Amino acid sequence: MDDKHTLFAGRFFLQELISQSNTAEVYRAVDQQTGLTVAIKRLVQTLPHPSLQQQFGQEVRILQQLDHPHIVKLIDAGKTADGQYLVLPYYDGGSLASLLAREGSFSIERVLKIGIALADALRVIHEQHITHGDLKPGNIILSEMGDPILADFGAAHLDQGKRFLPRGTVLGTYEYLSPEACNRDLVDSRTDIWSLGVMLYEMLTGKLPFSHPKVSHLLIAIMMEPPPDIQQLRPDLGDRFADLIYRMLAKDPNQRIPTAELVVAELTAIWQTNGFALESDMGVSSFADMMTWEMVGPQHNLPTNPMLFVGRQRELEEIHRLLLDPGYRLVTIHGSGGIGKTRLAMQVAQHYLEETEEDVFVVDLAAVDSPDLLVTAVAETIHFHFFGRDEPEEQLLNYLQGKRMLLVLDNFEHLITQAGFLSRILLKTFDVQILVTSQERLNVREEWVFPLEGLPVIDPLVTSNEQKPPAVELFIETGRRARRDYAPSEEELNDIREICTLVEGVPLAIELAAGWVNRLTPAAILTRLREGFEFLATDLPHLPARHRSTRSVFEYAWELLNPEEKQTVRRLSVFRGRFSLDASRRITGTSIPTLYKLIDKALLRRSPVSGQFSMQAMVRQFAAQKLSLYETEQIMIRTRHVEYYLRGIYSLRADLKGERQADALQDIEREISNIRVAWQWAALQGDPQLLDLGTDALFSFYQLRGRQREGAQSFAQAVQGLKEKTRAQTGIALCRLLARQGVCNRFIGRLEEARSMLQESLNLARTLGDLREMAFSLYQLGAAMPNEPGIMAYWEESLAVAEALDDQTLIAEVLNWLAFGLFREGRIDEAVETLERSLVVRRALSDHHGLANALTNLGVVQIHLGNYGKAKDLLQEGLLTYQQIGDIHGVAAASNNLSHTALNMEDYKAAQRWGKQALDYFRRVGDKKAEGEALGNLATVALQQEDYELARTLCLQCIELYMGLGLPTSSYYKDLGRVALAQNEWGEAYLVFRKALQEEPSTAVTLDILTGIAAIWMQEGKLTDAVALFTFVQQHPVSEQIVRDRATEKLQLLDSRMPSAEFAAAQSDGKEKSLELWLTYVL
Repeated sequence: MDDKHTLFAGRFFLQELISQSNTAEVYRAVDQQTGLTVAIKRLVQTLPHPSLQQQFGQEVRILQQLDHPHIVKLIDAGKTADGQYLVLPYYDGGSLASLLAREGSFSIERVLKIGIALADALRVIHEQHITHGDLKPGNIILSEMGDPILADFGAAHLDQGKRFLPRGTVLGTYEYLSPEACNRDLVDSRTDIWSLGVMLYEMLTGKLPFSHPKVSHLLIAIMMEPPPDIQQLRPDLGDRFADLIYRMLAKDPNQRIPTAELVVAELTAIWQTNGFALESDMGVSSFADMMTWEMVGPQHNLPTNPMLFVGRQRELEEIHRLLLDPGYRLVTIHGSGGIGKTRLAMQVAQHYLEETEEDVFVVDLAAVDSPDLLVTAVAETIHFHFFGRDEPEEQLLNYLQGKRMLLVLDNFEHLITQAGFLSRILLKTFDVQILVTSQERLNVREEWVFPLEGLPVIDPLVTSNEQKPPAVELFIETGRRARRDYAPSEEELNDIREICTLVEGVPLAIELAAGWVNRLTPAAILTRLREGFEFLATDLPHLPARHRSTRSVFEYAWELLNPEEKQTVRRLSVFRGRFSLDASRRITGTSIPTLYKLIDKALLRRSPVSGQFSMQAMVRQFAAQKLSLYETEQIMIRTRHVEYYLRGIYSLRADLKGERQADALQDIEREISNIRVAWQWAALQGDPQLLDLGTDALFSFYQLRGRQREGAQSFAQAVQGLKEKTRAQTGIALCRLLARQGVCNRFIGRLEEARSMLQESLNLARTLGDLREMAFSLYQLGAAMPNEPGIMAYWEESLAVAEALDDQTLIAEVLNWLAFGLFREGRIDEAVETLERSLVVRRALSDHHGLANALTNLGVVQIHLGNYGKAKDLLQEGLLTYQQIGDIHGVAAASNNLSHTALNMEDYKAAQRWGKQALDYFRRVGDKKAEGEALGNLATVALQQEDYELARTLCLQCIELYMGLGLPTSSYYKDLGRVALAQNEWGEAYLVFRKALQEEPSTAVTLDILTGIAAIWMQEGKLTDAVALFTFVQQHPVSEQIVRDRATEKLQLLDSRMPSAEFAAAQSDGKEKSLELWLTYVL
């Protein structure tokens, strides 16, 4: 029927047929009611299949729930005698397909802009659990401004794998089909990511990655062949963009970048890296990486797309049962390398998370070379940051108290000497379970060993011919990574069984063997393996049979690699843990396609989410042995590795002290294993230039993450490496390293060593004439001996040099210490002015961590002065800043100070609220000392609210806590004395106050206690002594304002009761006595 000039549905005047498919037609039409030009999509009348009508109705429902600037909007929908129809906006920009036909390919900027818009549209679609299913240029229409609009949801489905089309119908267009769609597997949102990857490839090159005139050949290519090297077709394309497309075109959906949100983030980062300004009208949602303070649900770091897991159901259930039993808190999966311990542990952890909803963290120990770093590795993984001077292990154990968590410690065999640490975790906690994978037993009392053998090659539980034994199934599934349609014949299955038997069911060996099914038949693989086994049995008879099997498979796989692949594998062994594409390219010199070939051959792994690569521990060991045969190459690659990582952290120096501080810390944390190896190699070589590159950034990282103990060790290694060089060779590097080593030692309480190192550094800086290092060493040396007479001169000289250099960061640091000295000397106004100067500098630098500390310090001083409104504003800003940088300990400290401020303002509800928040956060991070301070604050709140029993209970809790920690308890005996004072228990109060003074508390606490004793004297009728003591406290420069106010109030009362002359004489007496005389008199 000719529909031209036809009135449709009594309202729309059909003008032109725009497009047509097997199932639907789209017309340009005019809405007679509104006069607007619209698009009408209607079902083809000759295809009345019920499932198509159902799918069309679903398209209506889908469009009704979607709202995005790059998704077509539904205007109306209906049904006539001719069938169902949709009314959509009409865009006259044509389709992306027609634009590609005219122009061939686009600029990188244009492709990125289109890609970001479409990926963000997919993000919204996938959030609604919708898969588009037919993403292609023909379904992207363009607005008048050229903006892409995603249309045609005719193939979309709501749930994973759900189809409404008749059996045998292909979902989507052949050239854009994903391998799983070609193979008619169930599809999910990752099929859209594949299709978008194809479109990005096509827009950049003008060619499809897979094409063939015959559909059968095309589908085979999609399922089996790698895409042509995109950088050869588009030489100006950067590595990151090329790699993203390869990640989107991973044939195994479990290896594909998993979400559209991640694609948006990557494309946006590439856009900005290329220097393009993100336009406000691109329609992309904001993905601000904001910290969530009240975490919802269990926390974990399990992989989004876990490793291929086959069989092991009995083992999985047994280990899971053990971990759920409180009697089995430490379970070791014990077995040889490559036996599958890690993948079993990951599966157990996933089940544990789903059943218990407790936190689950996997600590990868393969890259932890030193036993001393075990505690740090656990802390890194569970996002715990060290603070204060306590031993890292003690801090971590305190943090773990009260936590409900499963810790998975993977690859523990080289850290066996630290197994006692696991026992101490179990001793200190009640609800932390530990799962270990190791080639060696831990041999600790609490350990339950679960031995792991190879996968069964003949499985008695398999009864169906279609079912395969686990070992055979793993071989087939591994083969499907490279060939999505891989389906061995019965004869080939027999060869596969022989291969699996030969390698004793070892999963790593099976995967390495199966990595070649796209080039060799199972029979050929079997022949090569048998030859390798015979050679190894003769050449390496001392190796256990299982080790020989894995070694033989690796040698077989090695011989099949081409020269570039061999070179890449051995060079990649220089890495520890995870590494980036950029690192692998720059250090090894390999190509992106080569890396993907190694993934297909099971020699390399990659996280679909982060994009980082890694090597299985045994593969890395084999590869390292190959590299050791090429001495010149090994030195060259290690040197490249050192330069890459140390230059990398050198480039972050400014970020660590500015706006990008949090991002820079995360960048270093992500690469810390390789940074450590690079630093150790540079220290071993005694290379001053390379060490100097990393010194500043590594020092900032250790300081901001509270890892001064590791810093002291790292800088000691470097200093030792340079000590053997002459001064002319080391230059300023040794001076800088000594200073940072000294600071780390000061922080952990090794003051004598710190002073010696800082003094040596200062002497070197003066000799070399390096003013910046001289200023740094001066103020740090002052910080290392703050109670020494004349120390202010160090800070004053340091400030003068820093100002001459106009080094704003250094100025801010020195001002903070100078204010500390002024405050200690009672020069409060000068201290406030100095802190305010420091605050101004911190704001200008955008140094969030320094800003938060400056706000807190100034807020505390304002509390001391009684300026509670100012203190509140400063502390609240400080708390917000700590939140922004993710410093939970800082948030806790700010909350505690706000509680103290509210208490002084007599806002007891606020004081209690802030105090409880501080207590909660201090307990979360395991800071027992600060927990006592928060309890003390809450005790004071209870006292002011006349809840004396609660106040007494909290004070006694504080005293018990501090006695257990071996810390002074004077502050809490002081509070306990005030509780007794409030209840008119004068004798009890006096005894408690005296006990507090005997511990020689700080001056501020001592003065507060003395007001309590003066109040007792006042009640006992010793008015003259009371006036003298109150006057002494009132006029002492270190007295807090609230203490002064308390003394003033009592003096006014005594003045009204005593003769003027007697009162004046007592005041005069009080002013003349020193603190030492008063303490002698009281005690």
